[in-house]
Amino acid sequence: METSDTGGPNFNATAVLDFHRQERVVKLKLEGTILGKQVKALREFLKNVTEIPGNQWTLQLDHIDEISLQGLWVLARFAKEIRRRGHELLVTSIQPELLATLRELNLRENFSWKV
Repeated sequence: METSDTGGPNFNATAVLDFHRQERVVKLKLEGTILGKQVKALREFLKNVTEIPGNQWTLQLDHIDEISLQGLWVLARFAKEIRRRGHELLVTSIQPELLATLRELNLRENFSWKV
């Protein structure tokens, strides 16, 4: 199953659900620019996918062109919510500049890392 939300020009968020027996994998992919109005769209998208009963969560961030500080905080709060439920949000790909920004803002520890 796949769900997608277009938060306006140059922003797309996708969730692919892969449920097999006890594994309920939710693969999230963010693409484009997340500034201003797109942050609201990101927040709504993440609010909706939070309702999915996943037990494994992944996040691709290697197609983000630009993201605001507010957008990063939205992602960090989402990761904290997933962690509160006893799971991790595993970042499977990220641009080096975005990773450096997460480190500088001390937001990196909110996520689990495969990269």
